[in-house]
Amino acid sequence: MTFARLIASTAFALTLTACGGGPIELVGEYTTSFAFDESITEETWGTTSIEDYDNDANWAVTRNPADAMFGADLYLKQVWTEPKADGSFHYCIVDFNLPTLEAAQTSTQTADASDPDNSGCGGFGWTGMTRK
Repeated sequence: MTFARLIASTAFALTLTACGGGPIELVGEYTTSFAFDESITEETWGTTSIEDYDNDANWAVTRNPADAMFGADLYLKQVWTEPKADGSFHYCIVDFNLPTLEAAQTSTQTADASDPDNSGCGGFGWTGMTRK
């Protein structure tokens, strides 16, 4: 293992420890309310990398890839509703195009989860996720 890879692995492990010691609670394969397939792994949410998260507070900071058409290398803050017994949930990107991880972690932007199918996410409904 190279030194850089060791550092990256250690940083990821420390992030997991800071977040309760386990993976993000949403790991799985989903169909969105827009009829797209979306995958969440321990390290990625769709095409973005998961940089930080809090399962108890239901938020994640993700980062766009360097070759993204929009917002390359910039951070997003996402919030989600508590997953139901069948694994379904809703999520909303509450802040985006943030220059640093810290800016995303400390973002105070919020969303209203009272009617996620229809509103509360920047004037729109939240993205619904149904486990495959």
